[in-house]
Amino acid sequence: MVVTAAIRGGFPLPALVTLTRLSVDTMDDDGVVGALKAVRDGVADALGIDDADPRVTWRYDQKKVKRGEWGVLISIEARP
Repeated sequence: MVVTAAIRGGFPLPALVTLTRLSVDTMDDDGVVGALKAVRDGVADALGIDDADPRVTWRYDQKKVKRGEWGVLISIEARP
């Protein structure tokens, strides 16, 4: 819902979407992708596409935060 509100009116494709997991610990690469699968599905839904749409490139990152803090940062950029 937050992504849908943020991109009200749509977003031009192609796009680069970066999902950054915020947590006290980091995971290995495939763990991050799995942990963010529901977020990816939600962003794709907000964009009105399937998450396998080739017009969107998905990038994953992680950032350590203080104990008790957590979240996901979502960045959507136009891609040439």
